[in-house]
Amino acid sequence: VDEALLQGTVVSIETRRARVMARFPGVVRELRAATGDEVAAGAVLAVIDSNDSLQRYNVVAPMAGTVLARTATVGEISGDQPLFEIADLSEVAIEAQAFGKVGARVAIGQPVEVLRVADGATASTTIERVLPTTRQNQSTTVRAKIGNADGRWRPGSAIEARVALSEREAAVVIRPEALQRFRDWDVVFVRVGDVYEARPLVLGARSRAAVEVLEGLAAGAEYVTAQSFLIRADIEKSGASHDH
Repeated sequence: VDEALLQGTVVSIETRRARVMARFPGVVRELRAATGDEVAAGAVLAVIDSNDSLQRYNVVAPMAGTVLARTATVGEISGDQPLFEIADLSEVAIEAQAFGKVGARVAIGQPVEVLRVADGATASTTIERVLPTTRQNQSTTVRAKIGNADGRWRPGSAIEARVALSEREAAVVIRPEALQRFRDWDVVFVRVGDVYEARPLVLGARSRAAVEVLEGLAAGAEYVTAQSFLIRADIEKSGASHDH
């Protein structure tokens, strides 16, 4: 797999975002939601005394979501500026920048592995949109959506996006964590009876998710993935043999 590593951030999705305005100018009497609050559709966010009718009316949430911003202050006059910004964060997007030749190769539908820099959490998705290159920094913006049911992908969080620019079929692939360096070979460990043996491999293309095996392991063969380094240490201590 030919890959590119892009840097970016988590953002809310435009179609899942709303700016809440006062219907009529008036004095803000109450504010019932703060930044970070979860609100239901129809929940009262603010109470306004209308300058025109002198009647008190409620400003309600047009959708369920998280309050991203509150700009209103009790006692001020509501005008043309939004009082609140709300977003449904059950699904979010990532925006990443591709520079130079990479920007010319990114395309809608390419697979993306997203890593959240703060804690290493990952998600898989595909590119949904590629925006035109900007003149300011000659970068192309890549967008993709990811599920956010647990709410942990927060807007503004830094991410890394590993984009598969091109793919090809490989007869045999292994998981990267299974691969160990053993006596000058790249090996995986296979179980033979009650012991484990090191199988030297000739490797091909690599990605974050897979390593191509050109020689040394048959398609469908079982090999050790979890804690393979412990098996390597045991074999090195015992001086056990390996397959050629």
